Amino acid sequence: MKVTIERLNNLEKMTTRMMTLSAYQSVGSCMRAPLITLHNSKSVTDAGKLMQEHNIGALVIMNRKHVLKGLLTAKHLAQKYLSNPTESPDTALAENYANPAPLLLPQEYPPVETLSEMLRRGEEYALITR
Repeated sequence: MKVTIERLNNLEKMTTRMMTLSAYQSVGSCMRAPLITLHNSKSVTDAGKLMQEHNIGALVIMNRKHVLKGLLTAKHLAQKYLSNPTESPDTALAENYANPAPLLLPQEYPPVETLSEMLRRGEEYALITR
């Protein structure tokens, strides 16, 4: 509640022009760095450890040639692997539980458009590309 009140107070101080500029900056300027990736030969145990180590909820899965193989989220692990584990977490490949076709958007997209596209496609994450 306190954070919400502080945010509303800050918004009241902003002019319409400042709000518009803020809402339409590039999504690339909002990105978290560095991008944390996981090799597609790694297990769900490796994925979980990496997410915990970096306090993140998603990993980009890449192959040896640095080609995108998918996006793995903590939700994917919970819903796809933990709900019906058919193999050991040390041998289950993280790639098999990732979204193989994540939403990809250019870094020039405004945050408001990014959120709109995520809502339209029912995605909780988007990968911002150059």
